[in-house]
Amino acid sequence: MNQHVTTPNHTDNSPRQHNLELLRIVAMFMVLAIHYNLPVRGKPTIEALNNDATYTSITIFLQSILIVCVNCFILISGYFGIHWKRRSFLNLCFQVLFWIVVGYGITFIPPFGNKPSIQNYLMEVLSKWFVWCYFGLYLFAPVLNAFVEECSTRQLVVFVVLFYTFSTLFGYLTKSVADFNEGMSVISLAGLYLLGRTIFRVEKRLQLSAWQWLLAYLACVTILFVLTKVAFGMGIQKMPQGYLNPIVIIESVALFMCFKKIRVKSSAILFFSSSAYAVYLMHILPFDYYTKVLRWIVDCHMSWHLEALAIISFMVAVFVVAVLIDKIRMAIFGGLCRFSSAKRQR
Repeated sequence: MNQHVTTPNHTDNSPRQHNLELLRIVAMFMVLAIHYNLPVRGKPTIEALNNDATYTSITIFLQSILIVCVNCFILISGYFGIHWKRRSFLNLCFQVLFWIVVGYGITFIPPFGNKPSIQNYLMEVLSKWFVWCYFGLYLFAPVLNAFVEECSTRQLVVFVVLFYTFSTLFGYLTKSVADFNEGMSVISLAGLYLLGRTIFRVEKRLQLSAWQWLLAYLACVTILFVLTKVAFGMGIQKMPQGYLNPIVIIESVALFMCFKKIRVKSSAILFFSSSAYAVYLMHILPFDYYTKVLRWIVDCHMSWHLEALAIISFMVAVFVVAVLIDKIRMAIFGGLCRFSSAKRQR
């Protein structure tokens, strides 16, 4: 999140770490890719694997790679900490409202526009779990921060271990505690936030190199892929690629630490990362416009390499356009703040 608190993407006052800002960009591009993978390619099934093993295996492999997207995004917030300021909170509210309006306008763009009523559109907006869970995390961050400040490092580590033990047993395996909602809940994001704060406390003890953390990440990807194939082979119609799976949590930490260990610096990274959340809002708010375009590309029946190029190009275009529009939003918000400040000084 932006160190200068101009967006909800960063809230610490220390110099921005370009490596983690790069991870923010990668995580958000993963979000774009994961919303292509299952919605467009189709959710893998035993029957699909039997009918087309290569295609279905690629889908499973992609899901194993991409499932860390949301977790990494929240780990970054937790690592830096969300520090409550009136302007940053108003900025987050303004950003969400701005993109709700823009998203409604996108639904009228042909040839895929739905032209929904405002009531139907707002009901669709309210169904977007991450928008409101992230908003809730922002609201509860001061309480989480106060808890962390009162804990010793050992106490914090013990709490996080107990949290994920409970989450695994009663949120992931048995689903007996509905509040976890398969990781799509405020409580799950709070757990990731605290895990990020824990990493901040203990990172000096995590001595692996970037390559070693990358290998750990790829090992988790492989385990998830193999587990899925084994489960399908045993007639179990269940994929282990879920936000609450402890393997996915470890995979997320491994990718986070991989980026934490690399050294990179570029003003372009900061330009795009400061509006990364806007990419999520732009592609998810206007109904399924995003996936409709992707399905249209697939239905053109191009060769596989041209199709892959077209899909990646579209994702990059969505990312870039969202960032550029969000810069306009940031300028508007900055102007409103200056106007308000000048008015109070009169």
